[in-house]
Amino acid sequence: MRLRVNLTKALRQEKLLQVLETTWSMMEVRAKISDPRATLMALETLHKSIILYMWMGQRMPVVFADIEKALELKEKAEKAMEFVLQAMTKGVNTRGIVSRLTDGRS
Repeated sequence: MRLRVNLTKALRQEKLLQVLETTWSMMEVRAKISDPRATLMALETLHKSIILYMWMGQRMPVVFADIEKALELKEKAEKAMEFVLQAMTKGVNTRGIVSRLTDGRS
């Protein structure tokens, strides 16, 4: 029996790839994300899963062979996380937060 882990199939089965696809579609049309925190958490889980797959690919390259696809998905996930983070911080006065942190006030 030959064992090979299909990255795309595994991520789709766990509903992680769908989150990336949905977020990517929203990025293209600059739509507002309804639940950015949940989306960010799902994208972070996706990213960790891809990193784990790549790590396993270094140890068992025959079993975890979709490294090129993993790199592609990792880059897309990082861009999607950046998009969600920007959406979450839009309108937030970060200067005030930074000055309070540097002054020692909370």
